[in-house]
Order: sequence, then C-alpha cells, then structure tokens
Amino acid sequence: MGTRTPREGIMVRGTEKKYEDTGRLDHIAFAATDVDGMRKRLQSKGVKFRESIVPRTGDTQFFLYVPDGVGVELNFPKA
Repeated sequence: MGTRTPREGIMVRGTEKKYEDTGRLDHIAFAATDVDGMRKRLQSKGVKFRESIVPRTGDTQFFLYVPDGVGVELNFPKA
C-alpha cells in the first residue's frame, strides 16, 4: 500500500482482496488527540485495544474492532 503519511480528516484503508473476516474494508484510521484521556476512557468502558508506538515517529496508535469486525485505528502524534 505504499508509505503511510498522516493527514487531516478521515482515512479509509481497504484491500482489493476479500477476506472472510473483514470483507474489502480492513480498517478506518483517524487522527486523534489526548492519548492518555482516550486510553483511560477505553479502559473504563472495558474496550479491548492494542497499543503500539510507531518506531520512526514515536506516534502512538490504538487498534480496536467494532462488533462487526471492522478495525479502527487511532493515531496520536508524539507529545
């Protein structure tokens, strides 16, 4: 898919392949703010998510799934 450059607004990532678990839509990515506040909110609601740090930028990413299996990616700029 090439390099991933953060941008303003909503980014939708799809695939030309069709998988049984996600179909053509793999995940939706959002630029986000307040990484600590969002972490606490997700934890308080019992939402399972995976957190990672982007090695080249130091940005934080959260990955979670809505009930129908579509992924949501939240991107927080390095503080």
